[in-house]
Amino acid sequence: MGDFCPGKKRWPELVGTEARIAEKIIQKENPNVNIVQIFLFGSKSPISMEFCCSRVRLLVNINGVIVGIPSIG
Repeated sequence: MGDFCPGKKRWPELVGTEARIAEKIIQKENPNVNIVQIFLFGSKSPISMEFCCSRVRLLVNINGVIVGIPSIG
């Protein structure tokens, strides 16, 4: 899934990085990404399952540090 999307698709190297810093890195490395959503890991927030090449979701802990691999979708 996502093989048809242009540019970099995953950022495993950003696990452990503060979300706002990671957001800037992602948008620099893939200019096609114009939506970065931040979700608290373990929260009950509803998340759309619709796939989108221009979106990256960041799962963060309570300190705003990324705990899951950011990827487009």
